[in-house]
Amino acid sequence: MRLRCCPHAPPCEGGPSVPTVAPSHYRPPGREVRRVFLHCSASDADTSDYEGDHLVRTVRTWHVQRGWSDVGYHYLIDRAGRIMPGRDLERIPAAQKGHNTGSVAIMVHGLTQFSDASLAACRSLCVAINAAHGGRVTFHGHCEVSAKSCPVFDYRSLLGLDSAGRMPLHPDVENAPPAPLPPPPKPRLPAAGDDLRKIAEVIDEEAWSPEALAIPIDTPLGRSLNTRRNLSMVRARDIAAL
Repeated sequence: MRLRCCPHAPPCEGGPSVPTVAPSHYRPPGREVRRVFLHCSASDADTSDYEGDHLVRTVRTWHVQRGWSDVGYHYLIDRAGRIMPGRDLERIPAAQKGHNTGSVAIMVHGLTQFSDASLAACRSLCVAINAAHGGRVTFHGHCEVSAKSCPVFDYRSLLGLDSAGRMPLHPDVENAPPAPLPPPPKPRLPAAGDDLRKIAEVIDEEAWSPEALAIPIDTPLGRSLNTRRNLSMVRARDIAAL
């Protein structure tokens, strides 16, 4: 089930809390998504207005005051690494002018100071989005389509992007050291009971009988078996298995 943002409303004290999002909860929307854009909040403010659901309300206020119907980003990440849903994923974002169609917009709080937790959360969310779309989306900074320096942090290194903006489909797996080879199996010495079982199987399959023509066969237990068939007709694999 895709998580939705809280009802569109101006900030209010004691209002409903916006749920946090686990990256694994991401599900592709019904509309086409080709690109993911990363943004910063352009503020290093470290007050309660920029924590958790208050961050969503604060940014929503900025955007509504600019004449937008709602917060422009689909996801907002605070300094503690909490990921909050913003605009419904089914709606086109209002985040990078001229490049909103076919995109998902993510905002990380900060301007010159970004916490390790927020950047780790951003990476985890992008990994989940990339996997959900089968590696067919590309990742970009707002600065790639505007004169701004947003998102300021080094998103290309954070996500391990190639020149086209693609992430490895499973970066953690691909960058992991190769697993050690398993040890070779220990040789198994056959027990006397195993020999007897094998001999019984061959007797069964080749129709050995006491009345058969006596032809000695070397086995681990001696030369004591007879067969009514010519020895050349006894399957080599059965004899070799003894």
